[in-house]
Amino acid sequence: MFLRSFLGFLFFKAVFMQRSSKKTVKSLFVLSTSLLLFVVSFFHPQNVFGRENNFVPAIGEILSSIPGPERSGIGIDGKLTLYSYQGDIVSGFPVALPNGIFISSPLLVNVLGDSNNEIVVLGRNSQGTTSLYIYNSLGNQVGNISLGNIDVYFDPIAVYPESSSFADIFVVSQEGQLKKVSLVGGVLQEEDVFQFNTPVGISFDTQSDEFIVNFPLESHISMYTLQSGNFSLNRELQIESPALYPVRVYQGNYVFVARDNKLYSVNRLNASNLSGFPVHVGSPSGSVIFQTHSEEKIGVPLINGGMIFVSQMGEILENTVKKNLLKHSVFSPDILSNGIFSSLRGKNQLYVNNTSLLSSIFSNIRFPFENLGQIIAVQVEGQDIQNASQYHATPIGVGSSQNIHITFKNIGSNQIIFSNTPIFSITPNNGQDFEIIKQPKAFLEVGETTDAIVRFSSQTLGEQSIVWQVSSNDSQAPTFSSTLFGQAINNLLVDGSMEEENVDAWRAYAKPPVREKSTQEFFSGAKSIHFTSNALVGQSGGIQQLAIPVLAGHWYRVSFQYKVNEGTLYPRLGIKSSNGDFEVINSELESTAGQWVKYTRNFKVPDDFVSDFRFVLHSRDADVYIDDAIMEEIEDPLLIKDGDMSASHINNWVNWGNPTLLEKRFEGINSVLYMASPDGGAGVQQINVPTENGKWYKLSFRYKHNGERLRPVLNVHDINRQGDFEGIYRDLSPTDVWKTYERLFQMPTDAQSSLTVRFTLRYGEVYLDDVVLVEIPKPEIVRDGDMESSTLDNWRDYGSSDIREKRLDSGDKYLFVEDLDDAGGVSQGDIHLNAATTYKLSFRYKFQGERFRPLINIRSISKQGDFEGIYQNLRETGQEWGTYERIFNTPEGLNENITLFATIRSGSLWLDDVVLEEVSGG
Repeated sequence: MFLRSFLGFLFFKAVFMQRSSKKTVKSLFVLSTSLLLFVVSFFHPQNVFGRENNFVPAIGEILSSIPGPERSGIGIDGKLTLYSYQGDIVSGFPVALPNGIFISSPLLVNVLGDSNNEIVVLGRNSQGTTSLYIYNSLGNQVGNISLGNIDVYFDPIAVYPESSSFADIFVVSQEGQLKKVSLVGGVLQEEDVFQFNTPVGISFDTQSDEFIVNFPLESHISMYTLQSGNFSLNRELQIESPALYPVRVYQGNYVFVARDNKLYSVNRLNASNLSGFPVHVGSPSGSVIFQTHSEEKIGVPLINGGMIFVSQMGEILENTVKKNLLKHSVFSPDILSNGIFSSLRGKNQLYVNNTSLLSSIFSNIRFPFENLGQIIAVQVEGQDIQNASQYHATPIGVGSSQNIHITFKNIGSNQIIFSNTPIFSITPNNGQDFEIIKQPKAFLEVGETTDAIVRFSSQTLGEQSIVWQVSSNDSQAPTFSSTLFGQAINNLLVDGSMEEENVDAWRAYAKPPVREKSTQEFFSGAKSIHFTSNALVGQSGGIQQLAIPVLAGHWYRVSFQYKVNEGTLYPRLGIKSSNGDFEVINSELESTAGQWVKYTRNFKVPDDFVSDFRFVLHSRDADVYIDDAIMEEIEDPLLIKDGDMSASHINNWVNWGNPTLLEKRFEGINSVLYMASPDGGAGVQQINVPTENGKWYKLSFRYKHNGERLRPVLNVHDINRQGDFEGIYRDLSPTDVWKTYERLFQMPTDAQSSLTVRFTLRYGEVYLDDVVLVEIPKPEIVRDGDMESSTLDNWRDYGSSDIREKRLDSGDKYLFVEDLDDAGGVSQGDIHLNAATTYKLSFRYKFQGERFRPLINIRSISKQGDFEGIYQNLRETGQEWGTYERIFNTPEGLNENITLFATIRSGSLWLDDVVLEEVSGG
């Protein structure tokens, strides 16, 4: 199956329209038979605010007073801008969306029925409402209509109905809801056209007046018609692999890029492949361009930054663009120059006959880039590093090896020339087990990359390091060096490096048709293990290792590199069984599109474990390669990441709502987390906190804030969708000095979702530090019941007692409370009891005064009093200690915590050994 985080697709868009009186519908898409465009892409939910870097600039006529067509686009500042063809900003632009952001590429189209085109664009406000906005050539907003609280991660399309001078706009939500916006009686109206209930891509076929719908999770495309308001299925075609991006009609055929990374051109009536197709195009970035220079051809931009051109006959052409400036860009055709206009992360590039003619920042299209000189960017295994920095490679097992890739990229404006021989050199610190197995090339053109590869292999435990170095004409770092660390560890998996000749260490799980070592595909070393499965013929399965020597109660980390060419991989950890995961974690690893990906999981072996721990890699309808499998013992991991706020980033802390500002700040030498929410409620949270069902934990943190309230919330999604899973809502009062909060809780035994630790703030600013979550033994129900704690944190003042303090009696502490003039006492809240259960409350006490009364409070039953209405006044004891006991049953359906009160009037109370315990029914 396709990526489960898939959200949707950008719709096609061209920049000029062609109308035909012979067609019932005329589409904005049709440009000419020699130059068509569509652009598609998909995004992770957390990357929605990064889409402004991938908006497609539109080209069309909107302002007849200046020569040539105009360009409209969303810049890196998030503003909508209109340019003349020469690159000047048109008067009245740029425009920003108040209290919101633009979330789509613009369309230049007539939607209001007058003689002029308008700019149509989608936006979302701070309340999450998505709307369609319309601007004229003066930058004035001339119309808008709400589409509701929907997520839209792709562009709208425009379709001209028959005999109409204005277009209907179609938008598809993330959930597959197709909406239409049209002008009816001079008023914009929105209607729901169809619900697909799954992500889809949609294009329009002007030859047949059909909407073409592709399903990225399913191997078929469907053709729908829209007549008299009825959107109905007309026909359906089965295809070999799911079409990831909307289907284009090119010379009467359907053309699309599919999940198997192939470019298809099929007959529009029966989906049969045209001669020469499909063509494997590597890893496309999602856009396909139909273009004519000297011949008809199809251009497919690639993730690696290049572009591959394919002829109508399915032949890969030699004149492939190899400019990395195209990486992650999106395209519009440029009619006047017969080229491609690219919006590249806020920068623009015009390519004509594969030659760069013009490049600039988005706001100055006609001006060239600043001359940056020669600048090298360096990555080790995909991670950016700086000159004189360090990089720690992933540990390997003793006897294993790994290849470490160092990548150099020219991000300047002139050629890079490496000067030394050899180009790449290493100097050991204590690293005798490193060797260079690939040198980088000597020259780097602008945008090009080259690799050096270092192999680390060791027969002994421990860490080693080297210093590597290159010299060049880099204007900023003529000599670039870095320290590289490699580490060999005890790997509990046999042949985890996959370098043995046979597969004996990796037993078959079920009946994989193929289980072999591969010398053609590997992440490091010279081999990997390869296995396949085919469920249709009863050949599902994988590989496994049994009786792995782990220890009860210890923590471990399992990791491996994997490449899934098709199908699904299911990693699991079993105890005495290979058919289920002992933590009931169901991971599904989908196709990796030809790339190696690392899987990592930390786990704790149960305290009662005895024997036969298993590691299983099961697959279904899959073709899988595995390398560098490691299982190693680790220290007990921190449950809260970056709880001490020492990291320079906030990657571990996620917005909840829309805080105005979330950042790290320094108080003295200590880094703390700062959040501002002056306009209402917002928060910060850490999700997927690795707890275990049924275990007890203590949450603690330091805070200060000036807001209306600060509220810590423990959320388990399947128990309480947004709120606290125990129903505890403790509002912490404002304070300008640091205070500490603690809470004990037990994870539900039946939780299906992971824990989220959330801090919500209303109207103000908050500072957080030292957020710690630790596993603890099952605590006593009453905290500090023996009064031996040095603080009074667990026993809050009730009323306004004159004295509340811990005192000593023969070396043991007790709690002393005195109020000689009025009512006073102490309380302890947030006490969790099970519903419909019998408990016994007991304590020792001495009392002198008018009245001493213990209460058990459930707020929803009795706001301040005893939930059973028991108001027993205990007598004075003089100097002798007395004992109190009470047995009670909690109500059915209890879903809140209780509070214990010890109230006194005009007297003195000595209190100790407060116990709440579950007893058999009474």
